[in-house]
Amino acid sequence: MINTKEQNQLIKQYILDSINTDDTSEHNKLEFVIDTFRSEFLSEYELKMWGNEVKVFEQWILGLPSAFEIHYEYHEIEQQLREWNIIKEDDKKKRVDMLKANWFNYISNRVYTLARRAKVKGL
Repeated sequence: MINTKEQNQLIKQYILDSINTDDTSEHNKLEFVIDTFRSEFLSEYELKMWGNEVKVFEQWILGLPSAFEIHYEYHEIEQQLREWNIIKEDDKKKRVDMLKANWFNYISNRVYTLARRAKVKGL
């Protein structure tokens, strides 16, 4: 069993490892993915449609951008959530399905939390 601090570190490392850039610093990786998203996808139209930048980011990662390669198949998502101890052995199928369905929203919020902490410009 992992504690919350270890879990947060594993999630952070997963996100940083999923950002496709040669840069290795946390700040620069997060800045790269946010800048790429903003230049490729963010628009006034999308903001009006989805309500805020994090929700628009979620829509962008649903398109599986090459700049940010995260798991997208349910079995991979479930395995990752189990590794992080978010899904536990005794969880009911309904809870597991809900967590898998919420994956892209969860990752989007975690990316923006990390980016704010890293003081990425514009956040």
